[in-house]
Amino acid sequence: MTLSAATPSTRWCPFCRRSGVKFSKEHWLPADWGEYFPRLPNLISARHDYEGESTSRVENLSHFDKQFDGICRDCNSGWLREIDVAAKQV
Repeated sequence: MTLSAATPSTRWCPFCRRSGVKFSKEHWLPADWGEYFPRLPNLISARHDYEGESTSRVENLSHFDKQFDGICRDCNSGWLREIDVAAKQV
């Protein structure tokens, strides 16, 4: 499947290309790295409630706090987790 062939209703993992599996959230950047970078005050983050309405609030978030929810659980808790553990030891 190519990227252009995917429709909004078709979810697939960007790593293993499987669809119809359970997905989980993955940090954009490892959250542990956030302690080495300053946080900027008053960053705005959009949040969605369970009824689908969008709300905004001011938070002190960074790129280390943000997560992507399109990674399958097998990849996220498997080989991606192994990379996180190995990198943390370094």
